[in-house]
Amino acid sequence: MGQPFAGGTLLYNGTTSPVIHSGLNELTTYYYKAFSYDNVDYSLGIETNATTFETPIVTDFAVDFLVYDNCANSISLLFGTAPTATECYDDGLDEWAPPPPPAGVFDGRFTACSEDLFIDYKATNPDGERIWDVKYVPSTGCEPISFSWDPGQLPPEGNFRLIDPHTGGSWVNVDMRTTSTYAEPLALGYLQIVYNYGVCADFDFAGGWNMISLPLGVSDAHYLTLFPNANPGSLFEYSGGYFSTDTVETGSGYWLKMPGAEMVNVCGTDITESVIDLDLGWNMIGGPNCSVPLVSVGDPGGIIIPGSLFLYSGGYFTSTSIDATEGYWIKANAPGTITVTCGTLVAEGNDNLLLPKGILTDFGKIDISDGIHTGETLYFNGKLDETVSIESYSMPPVPPEGSFDVRITGDYRLSESDEVTIQVQSGNYPVSVTITDLKYEEGYGYLLQEIAGGVEVGSHRIVEGVEIVIGNEKVSLLKITKQEAVPISYSLEQNYPNPFNPSTVIEFAVPKESNVNLSIYNVLGEIVSTLVDEEMIPGYYEYKFDASNLASGVYLYRLQVVDPESSSGQGFVETKKMVLLR
Repeated sequence: MGQPFAGGTLLYNGTTSPVIHSGLNELTTYYYKAFSYDNVDYSLGIETNATTFETPIVTDFAVDFLVYDNCANSISLLFGTAPTATECYDDGLDEWAPPPPPAGVFDGRFTACSEDLFIDYKATNPDGERIWDVKYVPSTGCEPISFSWDPGQLPPEGNFRLIDPHTGGSWVNVDMRTTSTYAEPLALGYLQIVYNYGVCADFDFAGGWNMISLPLGVSDAHYLTLFPNANPGSLFEYSGGYFSTDTVETGSGYWLKMPGAEMVNVCGTDITESVIDLDLGWNMIGGPNCSVPLVSVGDPGGIIIPGSLFLYSGGYFTSTSIDATEGYWIKANAPGTITVTCGTLVAEGNDNLLLPKGILTDFGKIDISDGIHTGETLYFNGKLDETVSIESYSMPPVPPEGSFDVRITGDYRLSESDEVTIQVQSGNYPVSVTITDLKYEEGYGYLLQEIAGGVEVGSHRIVEGVEIVIGNEKVSLLKITKQEAVPISYSLEQNYPNPFNPSTVIEFAVPKESNVNLSIYNVLGEIVSTLVDEEMIPGYYEYKFDASNLASGVYLYRLQVVDPESSSGQGFVETKKMVLLR
């Protein structure tokens, strides 16, 4: 003897055990022989063997995800996370899928890094986001594709949603913790499983007043915590009137004033459904963290007045969807509850909540805009279809002071009358008015009057498509009235504005073809300007007088008409006073 076991490796030379052998291969049998040695000879030895185990797969969680169609075709997929996983295929964790079958043959699989998988593990998700891409096809004639899973297999923390990547969850947005099945009716062919611990929303503020809502659950909903730069004391809610508040609640809409344009990022827990109680009349509301078409809003009591969803962006505008972070006005014909849910498809919606197209072609249009081109269109002098209520054209409560707002008296944006009074609010003058699609009656025209403090301070003959500019910031009402197209007598109106600087408008009426002279005089009786000196046909006229080159003071303007039908040649003479005030 005298020699150790031939071909082996000395693992241990001592008197105690156990002996640890590292670096072995999985599922391999190793043979061992132990000897004793008395400093002279080795013993015959004792032989043994051992087979190594397969290294166990360590995962965080695994969820069985069944894909099936309406003809009982199915395939079981599996997704999860593991400490050693990556975004792509991981040997020992993931399972390959063969190439997709021909068109019209059932299929379901994950895709990752342009690879097809039946089992797809992603890296452990401590506080970020993991996404699994699911591709699927039903057999021909076996629509729709459905999915099922066990929410109990999901880890205890984090959000899991099944969404459509095409719209970021506006079409499909399923909370996988509260739901275990989903049938996909749109045949999109591609969905995503999104796993995260929290979501964020961007609030895109304009300087001044904004209508907002909160689509996330947050631990501190004080408005200055969420929006530190907001004007203190400027958060208002509505319940029959405006009320100051400090807390922003989900499902509600609010006014908030910002000192300037700003983007604010707010993070919290995701909200995919808002159940909202509405009062009779106008309500300020907000929705969940997605975009939901108005036709997809759950309204079992039929309480929403069609066409009454408004957002605010410098002025009121009708909307056809409820989007995250935006506040909205909506009008109800009775108290009740509506539900706004992410992923509720348009195909399942209520088209009655939208107004029919083309029903206003019979109306005259009044386009009004302010100095920064925020605008609104009002309608008058037409007839609504009997199936449409005038309440569908009512307007929400007036926005805070300084905001642009125009409306027909009574809080409407439409009137069937041919004469209307318009309320005007703006922080940016001048205000421009353009009226089109007028219906002229023989012998009549239209006049636009400016009203300030209950007094007429100016008037304009309305010409189809011609812009009228309102520069007087004190004007709060505009009146559109009918007038005879041909005056029955000569007249000279008071100029407006008056006092003025540097220009003013002078209006007069001529009932018959005449020679007309309109001149401006100083207090010494000297002519400083002649605006008109010509033969004129019957009608209403207005002329602008620019006094940029004249000194402040009192001036006179005289209308003198020579009537060719008069034996004396005299027709009409009138003089009025105006003041240039610099």
